Amino acid sequence: MKKILLIGPPGAGKTVLATKLSEIYNVPFIKTGSLLRELKPGSKYYEIVNTAMKQGVLAPNTITGKIVEEEVDKFPSGYVLDGWMRQLIDANVFEPKIDVALFLNCPKEVCKDRILNRVICKIHGAYYSFSESVCSLCGGVMEKRSDDSEETFQKRWGIYENLTYPVIDFYRNKGLLKEVDVNRDIPSILQDINSILEKLW
Repeated sequence: MKKILLIGPPGAGKTVLATKLSEIYNVPFIKTGSLLRELKPGSKYYEIVNTAMKQGVLAPNTITGKIVEEEVDKFPSGYVLDGWMRQLIDANVFEPKIDVALFLNCPKEVCKDRILNRVICKIHGAYYSFSESVCSLCGGVMEKRSDDSEETFQKRWGIYENLTYPVIDFYRNKGLLKEVDVNRDIPSILQDINSILEKLW
């Protein structure tokens, strides 16, 4: 089994790295943010979750945890999970049985620059720098996420500092945490992560 949890600040590149790891290790990428954003207006959770995300605050963990648990249960042989266990009390709702927690460490100013200057493909959700006008994979139109603003970033960073740091210590104390410096190019980061995971498996 290969069950990987990614933890890190907004703008650390979790989506890009999770996508790469999913391809390398042939396991699905479970992205909590996407699960929440893809809720349909008819869903009983839609209004609550949509309002929270627009305000840059966490959706109720009882709702998010249920959604994530249902998705994780579909893949007992492994997955790459991002966006869950953002606060210690999340473990009371659903604690995923992971093999390793990768802490993607990155300075605040670097993360902010990445967030404020990124765009996303409307078709399949690939992220690019703001200089890109069309998706290189499919030619799709690029758009800026509505929650990628200075105000929302500051709120999300505050959540990370105040609520997520204890989660990092939680997994460190369990002996499951591995820290990775992600203020570098993607190939160098992946090389370090692969080295960590190869020692585990």
